[in-house]
Amino acid sequence: MNPLKYKEDLHIYNDIKKEVRSMRIITALFFAVPYILLAKDNRYFYLTLLFGFIFLLVQVLKVKSPWIPVVLTLLLNVSIVATTGIQRSPFMFLFLLPVITHGIERELNWALRVAFINVVFLVIFEIYSAITGDFFGVGYISSVIVLMYYLSKIIVEAQGSILSYATDMKEKAYLDPLTGLYNRRALEEYINSMILNKVPFTLVMCDLDEFKRYNDTYGHQAGDMMLKKFADILKTSIRSSDLSFRYGGDEFVILLLGELENLTPLYDRIKNKLKEQSNDIGVSFGVAIFPKDGKSLDRIISIADNSLYEKKKSLNNRNISSF
Repeated sequence: MNPLKYKEDLHIYNDIKKEVRSMRIITALFFAVPYILLAKDNRYFYLTLLFGFIFLLVQVLKVKSPWIPVVLTLLLNVSIVATTGIQRSPFMFLFLLPVITHGIERELNWALRVAFINVVFLVIFEIYSAITGDFFGVGYISSVIVLMYYLSKIIVEAQGSILSYATDMKEKAYLDPLTGLYNRRALEEYINSMILNKVPFTLVMCDLDEFKRYNDTYGHQAGDMMLKKFADILKTSIRSSDLSFRYGGDEFVILLLGELENLTPLYDRIKNKLKEQSNDIGVSFGVAIFPKDGKSLDRIISIADNSLYEKKKSLNNRNISSF
């Protein structure tokens, strides 16, 4: 399980789709006039207009199928080029636009998919140019194909870099820089996700005993080192299906899959490993179980926090009695 398997930012994604859709509609409307003036005498002129109308309709209706806009754009571009001079058509560059729009709007591979499909038809036009001896047309179409190749490659590489950077930044935003554990923000998002999906879990809140005195005695650098060591202890004490978080200060949280009642072996394991590091620090635990103890993030945290407070209060009372 990975708490950083985040939901896609729908707001940004929808804005991008809206902009791309607007670009398609505006481009189609702007080039409609010069196309009509140039191709009005061609007998297949009205077929292109039909494709254009369907294309605009699909954009307005926001058809969800990814392939319908691709196929319609291809048919529209082929018909435009075929009715305006084929290899000498001034609209040959329109084959580049779907590579850009689908590459931006969808995942990385769409730029390559659309480019490959378009190249098949461009090669057919190129062969026709070679057969008819129109070497200007051959050179013109070859230039468009080469440009399409580099364009799709640039889009894929740029999007890959942006995605990698965004993922890295998001990962850092959910990590505690000192211990390397997931932070409170990650904990809250992950718990909310588990509650939403009705996944039972056990939350254990851990608090280091006498940590302030340890800090005052040995210094903050030693205190930071102890926090790092305790984070490592948590990571090596839990199952692969469980997660550990730094909640804040000297408070940590363990999130265990399932409704677990007997946590004594886990507590002992953590205490023994901590004792190997220092005799000056102990650890107290508070626990809450979802959905048994609560059905909301605030309730679960509150139950665990209260449980931890009672344990620490009991420990302090014992220390006072011993004194």
